[in-house]
This record gives sequence, structure tokens and C-alpha cells, in this order.
Amino acid sequence: MSQRLLSVTRLIICLWASAAVSHCSAEDSAGKQSQNPIADLVTLPIQNNWNFGNGPDDRTQFVSLVQPVIPLKLSDHWNLITRPIMPFVNSPIGTSDVSHGLGDMQWQNFFVPIPEEPSSWTYGAGPSFILPTASDETLGLQRWGAGVSGVAVYSKGPVVGGALINQNYVEDGVSKPFLLQPFFNYNFEEGLLNKCFISASGEFQADWEKSEEDRWLNVFGVGPGRIMSLMGQPMTMSTRFAPYLTAPEGGPKWQFRFQVNLLFPK
Repeated sequence: MSQRLLSVTRLIICLWASAAVSHCSAEDSAGKQSQNPIADLVTLPIQNNWNFGNGPDDRTQFVSLVQPVIPLKLSDHWNLITRPIMPFVNSPIGTSDVSHGLGDMQWQNFFVPIPEEPSSWTYGAGPSFILPTASDETLGLQRWGAGVSGVAVYSKGPVVGGALINQNYVEDGVSKPFLLQPFFNYNFEEGLLNKCFISASGEFQADWEKSEEDRWLNVFGVGPGRIMSLMGQPMTMSTRFAPYLTAPEGGPKWQFRFQVNLLFPK
């Protein structure tokens, strides 16, 4: 296990311990609500991913995704949930070089109907865009793209689950990136594990312009999480250990994720 991963694990243990003596009230409800990507709640997820086993020398790639979720009320019947996704990447090149900087930004938008009666289901769909913001040609396509995103979420009792789907098309036919993100969360609401949750999630990615051997990059895993308040700031914290089920030749073998989600309830 790398020294960097050990340091991250120690940080998680320390933060979880400090959260054990914190006091949560409305944060509990907001924490569960934040597991719905199209909830009417301002959040700031910061997702840190370590992808291990890249290339013949088993090098590590680091990707941090900063993806604020901003709900906008359009009318009494519709919300617009907008989510820009900014990737900060440290990626190995060859046997010794490294490229680091900002990747191509994605901007997802979901028009979400406001139900007249309380419902366990939430739906949303809308346009998505790829912006050529990569600071280096090795970190992105450096082309504009556009497509559509859709999401369906089921939330009842301790369960929050669903799936997000996204299909983009990049100018000049260079790429047709596809993404499917299923997720399932079970929240413990009493006892020793109160305010904790277990999460199963994955990312199934494809580029239809590539050959079948190099088309898919699929990862799926399980990990724990906790709803907490740290220095007065409500948040959730979660980790995930996930093997790559399918990857192009030279692609990663497994992933460790550490995510902090800052919550801003109304």
C-alpha cells in the first residue's frame, strides 16, 4: 500500500473520530438528501480518486472532481439542477513523466418536475456540455462537446438509489463518450451505526468511436460513509474500494476513492 494511501486512511480515521462527538440535527436529513444528485439542496462534493496499476510499471493516476450542485427554482412546477464538474488530474506518462493540471470540464443540467404530492421517485433530464478547458493536450480532448443527461432516483426510508446516464458527442467526430452511474445507499438510522451509511456505486464508461477492445472502462465497488458536522459545517464523508471490471490495455486495475460532500441546507 502506498504511503499516500496510508496518509489518506489516517486522515479518514481522525475525521471520523472527531465527528463521533459532533451534534447533528437537520444535518441528518440533509445528509441523506445529498445522496440524491437532483435534490433541492446546495452541495459541494469533492471526489478524490486514486487509480492504481496503470501501464506496465503499475503507476498511479490521481483525479480530483470538484462538482458543485446548484438547484434553481424555475417555477412552482420545475427546478433546474445544474452541476459543473471540474477535474484536476495528476496522470503518469510513460515510465517516469507526469502530466498535471485541469482536464476538460463537463456541465450537466437536469430539469426536475416538482411533484404535487410527495413521491419516492425523482426524475430529471437536460442538456450536458463538454468544455475544452484542459490545461494540457494529454489531459483532455480540447474540443467542444454536447449531449444529454438523465437521472432517476428512488428514496424511501433508509434507501436512496438510482442511476445517472450521460451521452455526449464531441465536435469533428473524435469521440462519443457514454457514462452510466448506478448507485445504492443504505442509511443506518439508529444504534451504534447511526448516521452511517453503506454505498455501492459504479461508473460504466464507453467511447463508441474506439474499437471494442479499448471501448469500455468499468469500475464498481462498495464503501462506508458517515453523515457528520465538523466545526459547524454539515457534510458527508465516504470511501470506496473498487476493482476495474473492464479497462483498455494499460488501463488501471483498481481504485480507491475518498469523497467529502459539503452541505448547505436552507
